[in-house]
Amino acid sequence: MSRLRRLAPFLFGFTLATLAGMVLRSSPVMAQQTWQDLTISRPAATQPAPAILRGAQGLSGDAADAPMMQPGVAADARVPVDTRPMMLRRREQADGETEPPVSEDLAVDGHMETAEPVVVLDGREEVIDDPRLPADRAAFLAPPAGYDALAFQIELSPAADGRPKNLARFEPYQPVGQRSGSWVVFPTVEVGIGATGNVYRSTNARPDLIFDVRPTLLAVTDWQRHAVQVQATGLGSAYQTNSTENDRAYAFELRGRLDVTRQANIEVLAAHSLDQEARSATFAPADAAKRAPYATDKVAMAFNQGIGRLSVQLRGAVTEIDYQPVPTYSGAILSNDERDLTSRDAALRAAWSFSPTLALFAELAGNTQSYRTAPADGIGRDSTGDRARVGLSFGTQSQIWRGEIALGYGHQRARDGRMADVEGMLVDANLAWRPTQLTSLLFNARTDFLTSTVPGQGGATQRNGGIELRHAFLRQLNGVAGVSLQVVDYQGLPLREETLTGELGAEYYVSKSTALLARYSHAVLTSTAPGGGAITDAVRVGVRYRP
Repeated sequence: MSRLRRLAPFLFGFTLATLAGMVLRSSPVMAQQTWQDLTISRPAATQPAPAILRGAQGLSGDAADAPMMQPGVAADARVPVDTRPMMLRRREQADGETEPPVSEDLAVDGHMETAEPVVVLDGREEVIDDPRLPADRAAFLAPPAGYDALAFQIELSPAADGRPKNLARFEPYQPVGQRSGSWVVFPTVEVGIGATGNVYRSTNARPDLIFDVRPTLLAVTDWQRHAVQVQATGLGSAYQTNSTENDRAYAFELRGRLDVTRQANIEVLAAHSLDQEARSATFAPADAAKRAPYATDKVAMAFNQGIGRLSVQLRGAVTEIDYQPVPTYSGAILSNDERDLTSRDAALRAAWSFSPTLALFAELAGNTQSYRTAPADGIGRDSTGDRARVGLSFGTQSQIWRGEIALGYGHQRARDGRMADVEGMLVDANLAWRPTQLTSLLFNARTDFLTSTVPGQGGATQRNGGIELRHAFLRQLNGVAGVSLQVVDYQGLPLREETLTGELGAEYYVSKSTALLARYSHAVLTSTAPGGGAITDAVRVGVRYRP
């Protein structure tokens, strides 16, 4: 009897807690998750977001339901997993419904529904905003390959992943694409006209008008396993008076993912591009009468393996850059053979996941750089390098933080003893933060060790950093403001160059497929070299069409 008296308070409290849980419908979310559900190496299959959440995010149609997936992770939709709280899950779609209905149990702690109830008039048919066929809609509600249509899912280097930018640069209308068999194609074309106050970005400023066209074609598969992505981009521009600055550029990329197991895959990349060197390039020849065209060929491969909370990536790449000859102002020809480069890179990366949206990673990388020939000073520029980084990854699925930030140290060693080595701290970031549904911030930082082929110059450390703020003033109107800084320190020379750039812009969406664009930029170049400063102002307006 004495034992029952001791247990009475406990039984009474347990009964009250049970009754309260039944009334409040509380759900022990984390207690139902398995060890594998918490790892970033194998993200759970994503269910469509409730309509109330899609409306808050300013998205429309099924594009808001397109799942995000960790780069380098095999997905298999035949074993769907839903780790969200039960009160956020939708009930199954009923026969004949064009939109999966929202469950009545949408109560979320801290959220209050303030929208007025929708009144349905008798005799008036509901207007469906998405004209796609049910099969096309299903491909985006639960895509078998787990791709995100707006950003590459096959990204061999996590530091270059496009999904942080996708989160930060939100749009009111997401493209739905055009289906062709098991492929979904996303065509885009952008046309603009602008003006610049300093075409050559030099102390002798020359203004000019510019007309440009930028077509893009992205095609992705939606197979149950494996994935293929093809992208082709182009750029053509015409200056009114300075035709030497006209752009004729294109790029073609083929990416593929082979899903070996649920926790392992192989990714491959093959790319070819042709571009013109920018006047503001760090080692661009000062006496070149035209911007040097250069072709880039790259092949890369990565193997990804997940083991519980641990994920490991081993990747490598070979890149060849071939500069074409250009004339000088004096009429001579620059062969640019000494600038032709072959680079081989390899990296080993390990990440430990504390949660689906937070992981600690470490990466070791090495490279070799080989030039076709020595420059006029006879000193070879071949080198070997190593990099070590540690950082935090916020994954690619979160709607608040997405991307990664890292610190490290690097060393580039010249093979010719007459060249000085380049080393220093590394700061890298590719991170998006969306504190509200109307505002976002995008952070970028990158540290590179460069090699100059100009006689008398050696290596240099280049640091780039920037932040972009985006805010939705209206559903159709987004404002953009950004600032970036590039600093180049030359090794063995008292030479330092800084370029500070500020930008303001706006995007107005006339419809789901058409947007009007406007952008103004102001760049200030300062240099320790005599007469090395320059100021450039540019403005551009355009229209983008994306069916």
